[in-house]
Amino acid sequence: MSSLFADMGGTNVRFGYSKTENSSIIFTETYKVSNFSTVEDAIKLYCSNYSISPQTLSFCVAAPTNKNSIIFTNNHWTMKKDMLRDALGSKNILCINDFTAQALSQTPYFKSGSDKKIPDLNTSSTSFIKKFSDGSPDQASPIFVIGPGTGLGASILVCIDDTFKALQAEGGHTHFSPTSEIELELLIWLQKKLGPVSTENVISGSGLENIYQFLSYRQSKPNGSKIRAERIGALALKGDPLSLEAVNVMLGALGTATANGVLITGSFRGAIICGGIIPKLSKLLSKSPFYDKFIYNKPSYSNLLRQVPIYISSDPFSGLKGCQQAFQNKFLKSEINRFSYD
Repeated sequence: MSSLFADMGGTNVRFGYSKTENSSIIFTETYKVSNFSTVEDAIKLYCSNYSISPQTLSFCVAAPTNKNSIIFTNNHWTMKKDMLRDALGSKNILCINDFTAQALSQTPYFKSGSDKKIPDLNTSSTSFIKKFSDGSPDQASPIFVIGPGTGLGASILVCIDDTFKALQAEGGHTHFSPTSEIELELLIWLQKKLGPVSTENVISGSGLENIYQFLSYRQSKPNGSKIRAERIGALALKGDPLSLEAVNVMLGALGTATANGVLITGSFRGAIICGGIIPKLSKLLSKSPFYDKFIYNKPSYSNLLRQVPIYISSDPFSGLKGCQQAFQNKFLKSEINRFSYD
């Protein structure tokens, strides 16, 4: 059956299409969410552009997916799964969390020990996944997946009978835990601005903007609130001191959050960093506090964490590939056409 795949993030929605469940994804497009009032409008435009009528829909969203009604956490969209399926005239619909899709898209790289073939980050390989740090992974343990984008996503991959099950998590909504004096100052400043401070208030696109504003305030520099995350990242790559400091604070916090995730979930097979931000900043990662925060913030467990390899995933269409993987995943069959009414 022909399938439509959609990765519905906070800022962008990406579409892809396959003529059969196992065929390659074609007709990939990226639209701005802000250009469409509803999910249906965006899907209908995409289908019209390619004159397609998909029989199945598999999509991932930046929101909890256990109910029929979906309320997006980082944009204005809402929808009902059953009404969307009927409106588009499709037979089947599957909706999963965006980071469940991100996690599932990584699984081909880890089947049957194939992770040993993943190239190092500093090589010229065109692979979408590369190894940032080596280790001695425990093949029987889960893999932790985390990534900052519009928000901060997390998931856990568990291999059961040679098939990976992706456990949904909401790691971005845990409380931010400072581990340095500047992070503590940042927390206090953000509490005055936001109230309770979640991890994604620091590790995300908006989090990077928050950090830059805080550092501008701290250094009595005006206009800190007018610079967007993409611009901050670009300036950091050019060596701008304030932007580079903001990026380093965020990457240090990411190191801590990754270590926490690995330890909480027992993910000693590895940690995968994905999302829209880190691949763009990968050149800064090795000189940032990221790895030191990952290893040394937990003195009693630094030797254990040193054995956990860290991977960087940069595939811009990983969400679509995860949606395709999801439709074929035996652990998600029961979720197809499942509508838990509110």
